[in-house]
Amino acid sequence: MPDFILDLTREVSRLWREFNWLPEWAVVALIVVAFVFIGWAANQLVFWLLQLAVRKRELFWRGVVGRARLKVRIMVMIIALALAVTVSPLDPGPSMAVRQLLGFLFVLTLGWMAIGATDMWAIVYMRRFNMAEEDNLVARKHVTQTRILQRVAALLIALVTLGLALMTIGAVRQWGMSLLASAGVVGIIAGLALQPLLTNLIAGVQIATAQPIRLDDAVIVEGEWGQVEEITSTYVVVKLWDWRRMILP
Repeated sequence: MPDFILDLTREVSRLWREFNWLPEWAVVALIVVAFVFIGWAANQLVFWLLQLAVRKRELFWRGVVGRARLKVRIMVMIIALALAVTVSPLDPGPSMAVRQLLGFLFVLTLGWMAIGATDMWAIVYMRRFNMAEEDNLVARKHVTQTRILQRVAALLIALVTLGLALMTIGAVRQWGMSLLASAGVVGIIAGLALQPLLTNLIAGVQIATAQPIRLDDAVIVEGEWGQVEEITSTYVVVKLWDWRRMILP
């Protein structure tokens, strides 16, 4: 444990002895309120510095910081609560359980932030292309690739994030390792329940790179004429001539 946390713990214990007429729950509540206030002030300072740092940077960085406001606030509050629980006069069992839960939520928030950065990259990249042009073949090609890769990246980030989050809790650590393995972080383990999902993801990447079909392509499927409306990592949506939708794997 870092020295400053040990010092804080000793200081809290000393104050608690001076105010021993207060019940334990009141002491814990006061500590939590104090750390939440400190966390709120730290969040305001951190976000102001981030906005100042990216004010003259590219749209991507400005967008990432703008989208990260809520996520940064949550992360700072999680850190503040974790410190409050650590220095509070709680029993070791409840204290450990709360800290594990906060660690789980912290990792999930990091993954949420990474997915937000991926989405922002896709938005900025697709702004370069005009789908309204008459000759929009190149634009459709890049938009198709970007959307598929964005969804694949988001799903892989979600798998890795959930795996890392589960590994912070001893009782379900094996589940986290399985998720990491199925996402390709420590190798694909044959026979895992997520293997079919990974197969579909690989197929989605192949569609994005080989470009056998693109958004708005005119196609004939089972004798029906239509246009490719959406391409995901696992299926393709074709808008038929009579406005029906056909879902193809």
